Amino acid sequence: MTISNSMLNVASRAKASLGPFSRQVLRFVMGRMAPDGGFCGRSDASDLYYTVFGIDCLLALSGRVPTAKGRQFVMEYGDGADLDLVHLGCLARCWSRLPVSPSRATRNKLHHRLRSYRCPSGGYHTTRGARRGSVSGTFLALQAFEDLGVDERLAEALPDIVKTLRAQDGGYANEPRMRSGSTHATAGAALLLQRAGDEVPGRLVDWLLARVDTNGGFLASPQAPMPDLLSTATALYALDSLGVSLERIREPCMAFVERLQSESGGFCGHWMDDTPDCEYTYYALLALGSLIE
Repeated sequence: MTISNSMLNVASRAKASLGPFSRQVLRFVMGRMAPDGGFCGRSDASDLYYTVFGIDCLLALSGRVPTAKGRQFVMEYGDGADLDLVHLGCLARCWSRLPVSPSRATRNKLHHRLRSYRCPSGGYHTTRGARRGSVSGTFLALQAFEDLGVDERLAEALPDIVKTLRAQDGGYANEPRMRSGSTHATAGAALLLQRAGDEVPGRLVDWLLARVDTNGGFLASPQAPMPDLLSTATALYALDSLGVSLERIREPCMAFVERLQSESGGFCGHWMDDTPDCEYTYYALLALGSLIE
């Protein structure tokens, strides 16, 4: 199973936690769909990045996505010319969610553009021309290759790539020789090691669990002032994927996520954020789905 489909399956479990509120969340997501078939971000304009999250929210909550409009929107981006690694990954994911496939020429060009972010070290970085790969860049590239249905044979290289990004405090970062790790990068490192069939060190799990805030949710780093939904969702998904018991943190983390839901049904990114969007709504679903017993 691809990483994207695994995450979607977990996000789909959130319906059991939301109960009747899932309809309110679904209405919010549908309301962010623009006339051109894309999904709006924090403005009224459709955006490829937010479209990925809008589509996956719809699939998680209803199992359906408007195919005709979605295909029309995705086709406007062609083969991804001028897109960076993040948005190339978004384009690949959108194609993977539609019941129609891109042409062979489009797939090949997308594949070629993704490979242009490969580093001499063997990993991938979100900045083209970087000498060393990052956790986030490598994770995004692997996910995009899977979504396109192409095999880049990254698995055997992943442990070596991840090893160079371990921070001094035992977490993982997106650049080498960092003093502190980040929750997002450490969760990504755990998932990359698992994907490679390599052992995930117990200290990595301990580092992630140490980021749980006393009021629920995960801090983005040891220095972060408050928990946020992105860090919470990625950490919980990684821990759940590794089979780590979440019993001790289940209730406070569920309460943290629930406090971030707005009256509109969508979710905000943290306590100081008052603008819900499709991205954080998806992360709320991923977090709640990971917490389901």
